[in-house]
Amino acid sequence: MSDDGLAYVCPQGSALIASYDVPLFYFGEMAHHPIRLCDNREENNRRPVYSWVMNNTWETNFKMDLSGFGEYRYTLWLSGETDPQRAMEELRERCFEPWPLITG
Repeated sequence: MSDDGLAYVCPQGSALIASYDVPLFYFGEMAHHPIRLCDNREENNRRPVYSWVMNNTWETNFKMDLSGFGEYRYTLWLSGETDPQRAMEELRERCFEPWPLITG
């Protein structure tokens, strides 16, 4: 996981998920429980992943009502990459690719 998104990597390839507007992901059940920090145990990689889409909306000294327009973009790419480090490098590069829009 990085500021660009996250990658699910397996022996068959990887799924790269870019999160342009949502910098925070949560790993684990959405229930009250003690926080588990990264301890490099393999089973932690199988926890559910949630995206906190409202984490970048802030108001200071006022009630937060989430009024107005919000846009949250994600992009999913499938890749043949099986190395986690290279998968994250591919994700970072893909986030900077120009995407042309042809109209008319």
